[in-house]
Amino acid sequence: MWGIRKYAKISSPVSLDAALACLSGHLSKREKTLATNTISKLKSYETMYIVRPNLDEEPTDRVIAQVEDFIKSHGCEKIVTDKKGRKRLAYEVNKMRDGFYVLTTFDGPAESVAQIKRMMTLSEDIIRSIVVIAEPEGTSF
Repeated sequence: MWGIRKYAKISSPVSLDAALACLSGHLSKREKTLATNTISKLKSYETMYIVRPNLDEEPTDRVIAQVEDFIKSHGCEKIVTDKKGRKRLAYEVNKMRDGFYVLTTFDGPAESVAQIKRMMTLSEDIIRSIVVIAEPEGTSF
């Protein structure tokens, strides 16, 4: 948290309430609101990834479980996974014509998205992946 550590002279990570309690008069009302919103607000994200088609059902489920565990380990909540099934790709990727599509939605901090993208890029079992901010349910174009 940008200014709270400086004012409170905190060197280790602490909860928001503890940090704000240390400050008592140092932060303006606007700074307290910004600090509360950046810490406590989790954004909704969606990730669509394609698992290699040459894996059987059990290894595919294992890859999906690994992705979910990795997402949970980075402070994300409300993880919902929807297996879309095996579908034909629009174009050939690494000499593969089809793949197993998986859609996962989760709420998490913005800092976790970079690590999730990196993990999916480095995984040998995931052909392609994308992580985007999920639109609110009532919004449509």
